[in-house]
Amino acid sequence: MASFPYAFFSILSVSEELLAESRDNKKLVDAELLQAKTQLEESQKNIKSITTELNFILDQLVKAKEELEYKTNQIKRLQEVLASINTENFPEKQKEMIQQALEELNKTCSQKVKDP
Repeated sequence: MASFPYAFFSILSVSEELLAESRDNKKLVDAELLQAKTQLEESQKNIKSITTELNFILDQLVKAKEELEYKTNQIKRLQEVLASINTENFPEKQKEMIQQALEELNKTCSQKVKDP
């Protein structure tokens, strides 16, 4: 019977040690979870910021594309107008100027398409 109290206190002592170790482990896990949560929140902020920037860039690209299409259509119309001018009764100098303007326009357009 004398060994019963010793065994009981030994078990109680081991239980207290395990409980203390368990509490320490819980504190460590809680600290790691808090750190992971903080990192996740920071990552989410960064993703949101990057997404906002990408949306802005996309909007700018769409606007630039629309402007390019508009200007391309204007140039095509100008080319058509220059090409359709009846220069039969024009002085030679004006004929040359119109032809030169059309050639310059065509040259510029082909360069812009190759190297925007």
